[in-house]
Amino acid sequence: MKQQTAKKKPVLLKKKVDFWKRVVFFLTMIVFFVVGLLWFFRPTSSQLEKRELTQAEREYKSKRREVQRKLMKFATRIPVFMYLTDYRERSLKDVITQLEPGLFQKVTGLDIHDFNLLCTLGVFNANLMNDAIFKFKRYEDASLSYTGLDKNADRAVGGWDTVLKRGEYEKLFYR
Repeated sequence: MKQQTAKKKPVLLKKKVDFWKRVVFFLTMIVFFVVGLLWFFRPTSSQLEKRELTQAEREYKSKRREVQRKLMKFATRIPVFMYLTDYRERSLKDVITQLEPGLFQKVTGLDIHDFNLLCTLGVFNANLMNDAIFKFKRYEDASLSYTGLDKNADRAVGGWDTVLKRGEYEKLFYR
């Protein structure tokens, strides 16, 4: 019996060694397969350029969001500026650039050079700005008329880049 167990031990040992050899062989095959896949699907130079473009696009988008945020802040402060200024009979563009540039900079945080740059870039649509300004002034008149005093009854009314006589303004907005 001892001989049979002695014979079984080398056979068992050989089977265990064979098993581990096969495991190591399969593991190396898997590693080589994975390395081959990684090599096959490696990023090419054009894909690396796309990643760089993506980074540039991200920077562009973040700057665009920042500009949009600043423009929204600017847009919310324009009515405050219009309320604080006394020049209702002049166009708002003239008031900003010529009559009260200091007040404009204090209220909006935007200097005249940047404002002129935005105007030349076409950020402001003159028709929409005129409409919005005339509506603002209409509501401002309504809110101030409850006292019975109308300081601006005979004055012209300025829009963005136009000035309307009082009669024309009333025909357009007080039908």
